[in-house]
Amino acid sequence: MHRPRFNRRDLLKTTALAAAGMASNHANTFGQCGSAKTTSFPDPPSEVATLYSKEYGHRRVTKIQDALRRANLDALLVSNRGLDYIGYVSNFHPYPLEPGMALVLADGPSTLFVNTYSSAHTRALLPIIWTDELMDVPRDQVSEGSNQNLADACIQKLRDRKLQRGRIGLAGDEIDWMLPFYFRDRLPDAKTADANRTLTEVIVVKDEVELALIRFAQRIIDEIAYPAFRENLRPGAMDRDVYARVLASMLERGANPATVLLFDAGPAGSGTWASGTSGRRLERSDIILSEPTPNIAGYQSEKMYTFALGREIPESQRNGSQVIYEAYQLLMSELKVGQELTPIIQKVESFIQSHGYPGNTVPVGHWIGTQNHEGPRFTVEGTRGWVLQSNMVMSWHPNVVVPGKVRTTCSTCVVLTEKGAEDLSTIKMEPIYYLP
Repeated sequence: MHRPRFNRRDLLKTTALAAAGMASNHANTFGQCGSAKTTSFPDPPSEVATLYSKEYGHRRVTKIQDALRRANLDALLVSNRGLDYIGYVSNFHPYPLEPGMALVLADGPSTLFVNTYSSAHTRALLPIIWTDELMDVPRDQVSEGSNQNLADACIQKLRDRKLQRGRIGLAGDEIDWMLPFYFRDRLPDAKTADANRTLTEVIVVKDEVELALIRFAQRIIDEIAYPAFRENLRPGAMDRDVYARVLASMLERGANPATVLLFDAGPAGSGTWASGTSGRRLERSDIILSEPTPNIAGYQSEKMYTFALGREIPESQRNGSQVIYEAYQLLMSELKVGQELTPIIQKVESFIQSHGYPGNTVPVGHWIGTQNHEGPRFTVEGTRGWVLQSNMVMSWHPNVVVPGKVRTTCSTCVVLTEKGAEDLSTIKMEPIYYLP
């Protein structure tokens, strides 16, 4: 777990352990993509080993404790399956049949509560979790996915720490319907508060270890996926073959099995965004929208491309692509440390609408890192009051899909610095990426 450098097989073994059973990597040459055969590409960075170390985990927990004290909270309970915030706190990544809860005290030990299937699995978790304590709580005898026993164990821990009257922050799932009422019944003198924002404000500001992993994921997009697209996207190629070869090229170069590839091909006016392959052969008039999202040790980057297989495309496609390209340029010029996020989103939306389009087909962007969509939605209400800080990482993808006219996007991930927004991609942004 503490080797100075991981190769791809080591990385995937470690990730499998952390994720409770992910598939291991197979070093095959599926698709025989030219970029995978000829491109010299390094193994995943040494920060992977750092990420799984106890020392790093303790630093992260300390950062969360600092945030709790600033928020005047005595403890933070993270309970969730839909959003993997518990993984950020503990390095335990639950799934529906293996729930977990993490309890972080502002002053005191942190505890992970889990329902594992065997003592062997419990022992496997011990070397990789970051919390001070691990409690394997008996599983509910009726429901596979019940959190009740976990909540009971957490409440008992709060009693043991003399926090019956404490201020308890709740984050993750179930905080709007189950946990507040449950706490009111079991700890009637405690005060509960929604702490999602408190936790998210820590998550979206990356440290140097996280930035190294996100940058490596971006290198896979730029140096592996993008050349694979350029090699395989041809009129007459089967869409699912192209998809498979691009995905395989990323896995062969170190991306783990959680890697995602969005893909859709069709006429400019077909009105689709990224509905997947359909077993059709590509045509010269096609516009392809595709978004590779490689995952490295639980961190990811993404970039969505608008490809054209030929120059003979409708003028409506060219016009729409140019507007979205200009929206992207506007966005990059506005992103500055200290600025509030909501007015920037409004300005970009207004720009797109001023050119006769209804606005973004999907939200203009989102936080990215530990998961594809971190924290609140990038909407007027979702980001109200959020102020940009150094080392925030965001994915931006102004886009429009208008059936019969255009489907296009300009997509990139950026990190905020004191100098402005740094595009993590080395691929020059273009309104349309034309292929010969």
